Amino acid sequence: MKSYSYPYPHIIIDNFITKETCDKLITELNTAEEKFKVESVMGGRRRFNKKNFTLEDEAFKLYEKFNNINLFNSFFEILEAETKNSEKKFRIDNIFKNIELKKENNFLFKIKKKILKPLLSNKVFLEMDYSIGRNGYNREPHHDAPNKIIIFLLYLNSFENLDEGGALEIYKYKEKFKDKFLQNPLDENLELEKKMYPKQGQLIIFLSCPNSIHGVEFYKPQNENKRYFVYGSYGSYYNLDWKEN
Repeated sequence: MKSYSYPYPHIIIDNFITKETCDKLITELNTAEEKFKVESVMGGRRRFNKKNFTLEDEAFKLYEKFNNINLFNSFFEILEAETKNSEKKFRIDNIFKNIELKKENNFLFKIKKKILKPLLSNKVFLEMDYSIGRNGYNREPHHDAPNKIIIFLLYLNSFENLDEGGALEIYKYKEKFKDKFLQNPLDENLELEKKMYPKQGQLIIFLSCPNSIHGVEFYKPQNENKRYFVYGSYGSYYNLDWKEN
């Protein structure tokens, strides 16, 4: 495991899951794609969730692995420590103590959110999807929704031909725009800091603070190659109040 502070806190863990597990997940994803006809988004990405798998599938087991408050806290502790050396030192005052097994999202819960904020503000919920990226998949520079605490990406296959694109892109703001934190900033306000091409079994985790701008390079595979990956986030029921130290 390696952790970094620049341009915002992130962690890279190689071999977070084994090649055997990655291959099983890819097989399950291919089966899900044949069974469930889902529309492509983001130019060429098909997304599935735990409802598309059985309890015996590796995909469901992987969800249970991440749905753990201790794992969340271990990630958060490392990322929070890295903020001390970040260009922008963001923090949140919430102390997250519990993880919800299922995110509630109905009319009754919207009322409950208004009444029970002290009880719900320390809860975390996990969202995960399992994706197949095809030709044309890309993401513009952005940071995730304002209630997200931590984002993670787990890659199930590697890219041997870097000309195919599909890298995770990490951005920083140019000097004169560094205090303007937009969810979808203009390209001309940013500088590309680094690219990370998918590596089988690798987990990338980052703090979803206001300057955590990232995107995905346009994917143009050869020989009908696909980009298999898992996207996940730990979120709060309320938008986060990030403070700059």
